[in-house]
Amino acid sequence: MTNLAPHETLELHELLCSDSSEVKKLTAIVSNLRDEDLKNFIENYLDFKKDNIQAVGKLIDTIKQQP
Repeated sequence: MTNLAPHETLELHELLCSDSSEVKKLTAIVSNLRDEDLKNFIENYLDFKKDNIQAVGKLIDTIKQQP
């Protein structure tokens, strides 16, 4: 894998910021939900988003380690 182009780095940054913001907002409201189906759906979605954030972070780390 090679280094990222500047626009690719910017897009990854925007993706991480957006996903992180979404996780923070949903985490804040999920405890107040009364509908168990909705709560379970959002918790599953949060797990998915957190996994995506970690995957992008690992990708960035891998790219940084390239000579």
